[in-house]
Amino acid sequence: MAGAYQRGKKEGREEGREEGREEGITRGREAERKDIALRLLAKGMSKEEIAELRGISVEELEILVGSG
Repeated sequence: MAGAYQRGKKEGREEGREEGREEGITRGREAERKDIALRLLAKGMSKEEIAELRGISVEELEILVGSG
């Protein structure tokens, strides 16, 4: 019984770590997308152009960069 408990506990920790890694990767990618969009805006590219190239709406772009 104790062995099963320990295995379950270990599996739970491993699962939690994996979920944490996946969340970190997702957040990192989102930060990179935001950074690129902000750089393009700073270079004078319009929101419409950036949204078109990214395949998202202008509204989604505004949410991404925090200006919507």
